[in-house]
This record gives sequence, structure tokens and C-alpha cells, in this order.
Amino acid sequence: MDGPAPSQPDYEAFIDAFNAFVALARRLEKAFAAATSELDELTGVHNRQAMVRELDREFERFRRTGQPFCIVLADLDHFKAINDAHGHAAGDIVLRAAAARLLASLRPYDGVYRYGGEEFLLHLSDIAAAEAAAIIERLRESLVGEPIGLDDTTELNVTASFGLAETSGDTSIEATIKRADGALYRAKESGRNRLVIAE
Repeated sequence: MDGPAPSQPDYEAFIDAFNAFVALARRLEKAFAAATSELDELTGVHNRQAMVRELDREFERFRRTGQPFCIVLADLDHFKAINDAHGHAAGDIVLRAAAARLLASLRPYDGVYRYGGEEFLLHLSDIAAAEAAAIIERLRESLVGEPIGLDDTTELNVTASFGLAETSGDTSIEATIKRADGALYRAKESGRNRLVIAE
């Protein structure tokens, strides 16, 4: 080693700085692990764990302020047929692309969550059903308007059905999700690729 050996105070300062760096790196690693544990690995949107926390927070805000919010369930139409015809890798591509379009179509303070399979839950904050429906209609049209490319030669036209419910009175989060689910069922029963608003 060239040069003079460091003095004892310089050496101790270096060790202190190194230990502080290691402690910071460990804190950042824990924070990153906590953040990524709330993301769906396939689609990159939030998972159900994050959804429960965010919806509880939104419901508390609703009870304090009376400002409505909406919950929307979205289901990709005929997704099983995509998997059957093109394979599960193609299905994964479709799910990732659909999730990206959902995120891009909503406002920065709204939420998108992987609800299960090919189903997503959307949370639209500070909004009533009529305004939320206009946002979801634009989102639905964006899915229809641009095919999803599976590779250089294959594109799929993908549509989705939507059920929307607005919070009201003392209705719980669970009851609001159930109403959105009923509206989604009616959207699928009446031909798919449409939005139905819960009564």
C-alpha cells in the first residue's frame, strides 16, 4: 500500500462513516421490501394487501368529510379463451398491458389493484358515480381502440366489462364492493365490453 497509514482519528472516522452507510443501506432495503411486498409481481399494480389499507383510509376520509368515492370492478372479457388459444405467456402479456392502460387512464390519486385472476379493482377518489362513469368509459374505449401485441406478428383486441358503485350513507367497503360486483355481473350478462352502474 502506497502512502502513509491513516491516523487513528481518521481511521475511526472512516469506520463510523462505513457503519452509518451500512445502517442506511439496511433501512433502504427494508423500505424497498415493504413497498414491493404490496405490488402484484406480474402486473406491477398494487395487490389486495395494499388495496385493503388504501380503501380503509378512503372510507375513513369519507366518514369525516362526506366526499363520495367510487369502486369499480373490471374484468377482462373472454380471458380464458386467450389463454387457451395463445398460452399462459400470452395471457400474462395481456394482463400486464391491461394493467398499464388502467394506470395510465386514471388520475394520479386513484388506485388500481389486482383483485384476482383477470379482475382488477379501481378506486376513484373524491368523485360521484356520474363523473366516475365518464372516466371509466374513456378507459374502456382506450382498451378497445388499441390492440395488444403479443409478438411482432400477433395482436389481440381485448375488451373489459366494468361494474361501478358509489359509496353512500353508512355502507361499508365490503358492501360497496359487492354492489360493484353485482353491476359487473350485469355488464357481462348483457353482452360484455360495457360499464354498468350499481343502483
